[in-house]
Amino acid sequence: MAPNFHATVFYHGVKIIEATESLDGSRIIGLQWYPEFLINEEKGNLKFFSTF
Repeated sequence: MAPNFHATVFYHGVKIIEATESLDGSRIIGLQWYPEFLINEEKGNLKFFSTF
C-alpha cells in the first residue's frame, strides 16, 4: 500500500483489500476490473476504458 493511501474495506474480514482512501485528499479511482474480458458486453465498459 502506498504511503498516502489507507485500506478501508476488507473482504469478509480477511486481509484482502476491497477499497482504499487517499490520506491527502486527492481524488482517486481504484478498481479491480478486467476490461479485456467484458469490453464488448456493455457500452459502459468501453466508455470507461477508453477514457484512459
